[in-house]
Amino acid sequence: MSSPPASSPSGGITTTRTPRVSDLCNSTSPRTYINKLSAILQGDTLKAVVFDIDGTVADSFPLHFLAFQETLVEVGYNGGEPITYEFFMSEMRGKLDKIIVQELMPWMDDAQHQQFLEEEAYRFQSLAATDLKPIQGFNRFVEWVKERGLKCAAVTEASHENATNILKILGVDDLFDILVIGNECENSDPYLIAFNKLGIEPNEAFVLQDSPAGLKASIPLATTTTTTTTSGLLTEHHPTPMMSNGVSLLIQDYDDPDLWTALGYSSELYGSLDHLL
Repeated sequence: MSSPPASSPSGGITTTRTPRVSDLCNSTSPRTYINKLSAILQGDTLKAVVFDIDGTVADSFPLHFLAFQETLVEVGYNGGEPITYEFFMSEMRGKLDKIIVQELMPWMDDAQHQQFLEEEAYRFQSLAATDLKPIQGFNRFVEWVKERGLKCAAVTEASHENATNILKILGVDDLFDILVIGNECENSDPYLIAFNKLGIEPNEAFVLQDSPAGLKASIPLATTTTTTTTSGLLTEHHPTPMMSNGVSLLIQDYDDPDLWTALGYSSELYGSLDHLL
């Protein structure tokens, strides 16, 4: 086995080590499980990698929280008391912006909701310009993707403006062959759109997501013979709901040794060479 590309310094979410899916399952040994994933990820079938953006490419949720917190205080929500991060993650994360403002501020009309969202977006972009960082190890993983010559897509529920700005700030806007915005897909499945535009079948993709709902949505038309390989990033969620939504591998971030073992790199040599960076 070779060693993975060395990780470049970046911010991100640093937490304690999290078990693999296989560590939590009684039916499959960890070694057998990783070997099965390795055969998929190192084989010729894999044609593309599909990323979510918030919480998967970018460590953006703390900045979204601050932007919403400040803007909500400004309009007097909750009597002017700032919302907590826990409230943001449980009640707001993963929802479309228009749904958030409708639920939190039903007394406002559409024009006021739009004005609020424009102010929140301005605050987020101001914070992102100086403080936005990729998820830990993302740059290293990108180099692996490039070395394999894989296609790339981003599928997100963020607005088109936020998504493109995030990718530009992180300097990876030229990495992605396509960008699919969920709320622009009307009644179509965003992941099926991404697969179709990439010219691949679902079983030829490796999807990375950080939420249970996102993982569930990323496995359209999955059958016993055609199943999307997925990896769940535990940036905020507990392993259990991630497992129940079809995840193939749980990782803490892109520096997780389990990811690089599945990609074919020796854990003994993990991170010791910088042949790609």
